[in-house]
Amino acid sequence: MYVVSISVDNRIEDACNVQEVLTKYGKNINARLGIQNPKGDNTGIIVVIYTEENIDEFVEELNSIKNVIANYMEA
Repeated sequence: MYVVSISVDNRIEDACNVQEVLTKYGKNINARLGIQNPKGDNTGIIVVIYTEENIDEFVEELNSIKNVIANYMEA
């Protein structure tokens, strides 16, 4: 199992691009939790993935989006 953390510094500008990637890899996502900062535009997303399939590609694609930082760890 893998846990992916995604930090989006400008939710208003980048939410659609992040959602597009999440949808693209949706078959691999088992759980997702969004955490919004009520005092700012930044947000965090935690994703749980049970398979190693495409994990590097998924994180790489998220990191290619401006204002987005994604990392993962095996849990």
